Amino acid sequence: PPAPPPSPLPPAPPGYANARDFQDHYPKVWEKCGGRCLAIVGVPVDVSAFHLRERLRSSYMQPEWQVQGVRYLFVMMQPQSRYNRARLMQEVQSQQDMLLINATEDHNGLLRKTLHWFMWIANTAGAERAEFWVKLDTDALLNPFSLKMLLLDLPRSKTFWGRSYYKFIEGFFVGAMYLVSSDLAHYLGTSTPDALAELAGGQLKDDWLEDMYMGKQWVRPYLSDKHWHNARPCELHNSMDDPDKQHPWRHNVTLRSVAVHHVKSAEHWSKYWGQLQPLMGEWRARCEPPGSGPMGAWGSQQCMQLIQPRECV
Repeated sequence: PPAPPPSPLPPAPPGYANARDFQDHYPKVWEKCGGRCLAIVGVPVDVSAFHLRERLRSSYMQPEWQVQGVRYLFVMMQPQSRYNRARLMQEVQSQQDMLLINATEDHNGLLRKTLHWFMWIANTAGAERAEFWVKLDTDALLNPFSLKMLLLDLPRSKTFWGRSYYKFIEGFFVGAMYLVSSDLAHYLGTSTPDALAELAGGQLKDDWLEDMYMGKQWVRPYLSDKHWHNARPCELHNSMDDPDKQHPWRHNVTLRSVAVHHVKSAEHWSKYWGQLQPLMGEWRARCEPPGSGPMGAWGSQQCMQLIQPRECV
């Protein structure tokens, strides 16, 4: 007997042409910042990673830890499987933090997501929607309060911030996260079509070298070393660095920690999220207490005391 016809997909969410084609769906997260955010944080993630997105939403993304001027977007490509497509539509309807770019998931997912992310910033959202654009790994736990204090101290143009093992000898930042100012985001987005052509042609082959391509091939020709801001050891914590080597990036999580990287196991997640929460609570109490208004208390003495001494190791 002939096979039964496939069951129909659920109705498309508002704004979609049909249930199979998400196109470039995106929530206008900058509207929650009054039209322009201090930072929009993009988290590239596999479309099938439903549980991972929920875990991130229940940590630093939850409303309890919302920081004024900072918003988040999961960056994903269109799903291939029928199951993922139907399930994803349900998630889209209930969440307002998902950017679904018009490309299909493949083995070069991270690199393609990052390239499309910047192209979307330049050509669709508009780089001026945020003063800084942040790319954050899914295995990194963020302290949004420390991130905001860092951003308030960085130049608003020609800025590339991240972590370098090699003090620029290799010319790129690695691990956890990096961020760019809006002008650099626009430049990267307008350069993206050439990079996508190189990727399609096989010149860019290793997805895990996304950080290297970003620094050496695309940022380096645009920015000289003086515009590269290397993260201090106290700002990024790597939970996987070998303690026997006394690596500068492995240390206790402190008020200055912007992110903890390589948090992969449930045990690590519980450990480091437990360490970050009381620190974030102190940041909130001093710098964005309830009723402090849209500007918070970031310039107050009680807030600035959290970063004394100014330099950290």
